[in-house]
Parts: sequence; structure tokens; C-alpha cells
Amino acid sequence: MVNESKEKSAIPSQQLDDINTIVHLLTKEISWNRSTRLHVFFGTLIFALAFHFQAYTWYYLGHDASRFYNHDVNWDIVTGRFGSVYIKGLYNFLQAPYLIGVISSCFTAITILLLIRLLNIKTLSGVAMLTTCIIAWPSYISQHTYLYMLPQFSFSGMSSVLAVYIMDKYDRKKELVYYSMALPALIASLATYQVNIGVAAGLLLICIVIKSMERTELKAIIIYGFKGLLVLLASLVVYYVLWQYLIDSNGLVRTGYRNMDQSAADSIIVILRGVGAVYAYVFNWFIAFKPLYIPAVIRRVYGILFCLCGIHVFYLTVKKENTQHRFAWLILEIVCFLLLPIAMNAGQFLNPSDKPYAAMLGGMLLPIFLMITCIDRFPQFSPPPKKRQ
Repeated sequence: MVNESKEKSAIPSQQLDDINTIVHLLTKEISWNRSTRLHVFFGTLIFALAFHFQAYTWYYLGHDASRFYNHDVNWDIVTGRFGSVYIKGLYNFLQAPYLIGVISSCFTAITILLLIRLLNIKTLSGVAMLTTCIIAWPSYISQHTYLYMLPQFSFSGMSSVLAVYIMDKYDRKKELVYYSMALPALIASLATYQVNIGVAAGLLLICIVIKSMERTELKAIIIYGFKGLLVLLASLVVYYVLWQYLIDSNGLVRTGYRNMDQSAADSIIVILRGVGAVYAYVFNWFIAFKPLYIPAVIRRVYGILFCLCGIHVFYLTVKKENTQHRFAWLILEIVCFLLLPIAMNAGQFLNPSDKPYAAMLGGMLLPIFLMITCIDRFPQFSPPPKKRQ
């Protein structure tokens, strides 16, 4: 009887050890060597292909499949996606869903690797959360209904993340060289899917918030943000000039598809008038009862968690040891949080006369990136303990 009681009591302790082992593995910091990067890349590739397996093996390419067979370069030009010709050339415009799936999943895997390094995600649980949220996000799922365009969507997202990664990780001795490399990456993103410029802008804002939480010097943060803003504006100007040049040189006119002939680039006043609608849409997305691609309960919980994340960031700023610039840090973080909805809904911001659809709402993931970073690096961001007298 004694032995039986010992065996019964040993079972829970064994389970507890297993749970502790799993928790330790998920929260342990991982070293980002070549082997780890390869594991993350191929793991993401396999997960993406398995998750969207039905789309890649489906005979039909989606409800816009007819345009795939009747591909027209002029259509890519008038819609401002003139760079997509080169991406579609990777699979030679073939009717090959599996090949399209592999190419787009590779771009997505590279995007996740760049985000891990950009946000400095250090744990396996952080990597898993980031990968799952991106692969299973409704915008990414919706883009599979435009399967023939999926690689250009994925490439555009990768290019926008790459641009911010270059700006964030540059060597100060070669600052001009690195920033000049970020410019063509942003132009490539715009030339394949314009809405992802919002992802780049949102990531820049998130990086500013993270630098503030890391107690980076205030002057350095402001200079960093100002330079990033200049690169974003320069990319928009160069992109628009290239787009207009291609339209004029080919004797074309901008299409009325989704009101692109009324783009906000024509008038600053249109942009200012559309700001209110941008904020209203984002606010409504979080609280609306109507099904907006994600169940209402999940969206509301997401919004509450985002607000709690903001409160946590502001609390850490108030508790900073260095009180000299505490108020300025707090103002900077509040401004970043207030500007984030514009980046989340960049498609409507750039084209106020058009309402976004599911494939355009990848920017709604931006708050999740910040929340995952705060969770992953919670010990680092926690306020320092008070010194005893």
C-alpha cells in the first residue's frame, strides 16, 4: 500500500517536471546563429504551406483567376503595381498554385526572420506567437483568393520590413549607404502593393516606442524617427514620379479601379479630410458588432490588450530612473500610439475615397508586434527595483 501511494504521488511530480521543462524551453533565450535561422525559415515555410494547403492544391486560382490568364502589363502600370511583372516572372506566369505557394511562403519566412531580428525577439514562445499570428491572419488568408498575385503581396510585405530593418540596424559609419539601401526597398514595396507602406511606417513607430522603453537617449530617438520619416516621404515621391512617368510614356491614364484616379497624392486636402475616416474605421474595427473578418469578441479582446499594452508602456516611462526627459519620453510615446492607426489603415489614408477590404488590413497586425515584444522582453522592460535605504 505504501509503495502504491508513492507511485501515485510520483505521477503529478513527473507531470510538473514536464511542464517546467516545456515552460523553460519556451521562455529560454535562444542564440540566433545560422542553424537557428535555418530552423525558423524552414519551419515557417512548412507551417505556411500546411496551413494554406487547400489554396495551393486547388485547381482554381481564385475569383480573379481570369486576369491571370489574360495578363496585361498595362494593367499593372495603371494600378501602380508596375513592379509585379518581375515577381510574376519568377514563376513565368504559370498556372502552378503549388509553385506560387512555395515562392510566397519563402517571402513570408524571410519577413518573419527580419521581424524577429528587428523586434529583437529572444524566446521560442515569442517566435511561435509571431509566426502563428502572421500566417493565420485574415488578411494573409484573404490574399490567397488572389493566388496569382500572392507572391507580389508577400514580396511587398517583405520589402517594407526589410527597409525598416536596414534603417534600424545600420552602421553609423556607413549611415548614408544603409539609408540609401532602404529607399529602393520601400519603392519596391510600393510598386508591388502600395498599402504595405503603412506596415513600414507602423514598424518605425513601434521601433521608436521600443527604443524609448530601452531608455535610449531622447535626442537619438528623435533623430532616428526624423530620418525614417524622410526616407518614407522620399520613397512616396520617387514612386509617384516613376508611376506617372510610366503612365505618360506608355500613353495610359490612371485607372478608375478602386478610385485610383482619385488618389490622395493629387491633393493634400484630400488626405487631411480622410484622416477622420481612417481613425473611425480602425475604432469601428475593434468594437463593431458586424463580422469584420474576425469574430467581434476576439477583436474587442485584442483592443483591450492593446490598450493595456499602451498603459504598460506609459507606466514604464513614468517609473524611469532618469527623470530629466521623462515627460518628453511620455509625449513621444503618446504621439507614436496616436499615429499608429494611420499606419494600420494606410490604404484608406492614401486613398480616402476607397474603403479597405480584407487583403488590405495587414496593418492591423502592428499592435500584436508590439505586444509580443513587450511579453517576450518583459524582464528587460520591467521597472528597476527600488533601492533600500
